[in-house]
Amino acid sequence: MKSTFSALTLGAFLLTEPTLAFQLTDPPSHVVIVGIDGLSISALHSAMQDGLAPNMQRLRREGSWSDRARAVLPTVSGPNWYSILAGTGVEMHGVDSNNWVRERPRLLGTDGPCVPQPTLFTLLRVAHPSTTLGAFFEWPMIRTLLEPTSALNTTLLAPDHESIPAAAAFLRTARPELTFVYIGEVDEEGHRSGGGTRQQRAVAVADEQLGVVMAAVETLEKPMLLVVSDHGRDVLGWDHGHVTEGEVNTQFIAWGHNIRANHRIISPLRNMDAAAIALTSLGVHPPLQWTARPVPEIFLSTPLPLALSAPPSTASPHPWIYHPGVPTAQESCVSTFRLDVPVGFLGEARVSWTVTFDRGSFVCGIVAGGLAVPILAMLVVAARKVFGKRVGRWVETMRRRVDGPEYEPLSSPLSGLELGE
Repeated sequence: MKSTFSALTLGAFLLTEPTLAFQLTDPPSHVVIVGIDGLSISALHSAMQDGLAPNMQRLRREGSWSDRARAVLPTVSGPNWYSILAGTGVEMHGVDSNNWVRERPRLLGTDGPCVPQPTLFTLLRVAHPSTTLGAFFEWPMIRTLLEPTSALNTTLLAPDHESIPAAAAFLRTARPELTFVYIGEVDEEGHRSGGGTRQQRAVAVADEQLGVVMAAVETLEKPMLLVVSDHGRDVLGWDHGHVTEGEVNTQFIAWGHNIRANHRIISPLRNMDAAAIALTSLGVHPPLQWTARPVPEIFLSTPLPLALSAPPSTASPHPWIYHPGVPTAQESCVSTFRLDVPVGFLGEARVSWTVTFDRGSFVCGIVAGGLAVPILAMLVVAARKVFGKRVGRWVETMRRRVDGPEYEPLSSPLSGLELGE
């Protein structure tokens, strides 16, 4: 009885109106989603600046990308990976932590007990019964999230150094319609050692593993590769799970057939939108249970969005983004500058300082202005002499974070856009 109900329910999903329908004139035939766990924007940019992430650089140069793909709250792995695979947030699917157990959830999904949220794999299997689907991962919870409704032809739970070559071989031989590949070492190294050289090495290894997958993807006809992350990291690179710019903003890349090259994505974006992009690209409309939506602007065959100060008065094929037309040179409406500085751990407790200065004050000018980097540079020298290399690496990490791209919370992603008529 349960299986009959599930089949009828899934059939109803596919008959609903799409969340944001658009028609691709030249869609991809194969989609590969590579998920890099815990890759922060700062770690990615540091690696690219040091020449440690050539494959990520190539994908961004040849594809569409964003450094502002918002993670689901809380910024932990279980809720975010399920959102990326099941197209909706915690408030809908109920996976609220890494300790989530399907039989004892704290929050039921919106469809009630015993009705799992439809995933990418579930919906593709119903829409294309003879399709080939695969997932490769080293974190056991991915299997927990996919188990009841995966409909997969192939799954492999193994360390990265085993799962990545297996995924590449699967792509070359099975020619699957959709494949999910998970890379976990970046997050694990962050929890072990924080930011710094060890995490940079982990990013370099992840980039090499991404290159292995890319080589296999390039053997497919009309492929699309999506690279996503579940969350970023705090300012020291150790932790996540909180609401800061570094933890909430994640990287996103779309690359491959019919994808705009060297394009920074303008549209508001969440990491879960990868699910809707993949599903729509393969000819299946997302169900109403999903809050994820496709991002048409990444495709060459669709128009770029317009920035408008009012809704268009007539029907237009162009998507639009509300932009009030405030000059970008105007002083920010945010009245304070806040610097969160985690200073250590006490058991499981997170110890941190939060310093808030009034914008325009002398102290804020020193902290947020041009003197910040020289002062921190002097602290690096002093810390290395007095406290040794470990604290020196801590301060160096702080300097790179302040000087890095993630410390732009007050700038608008729409800066530089010309307003439409």
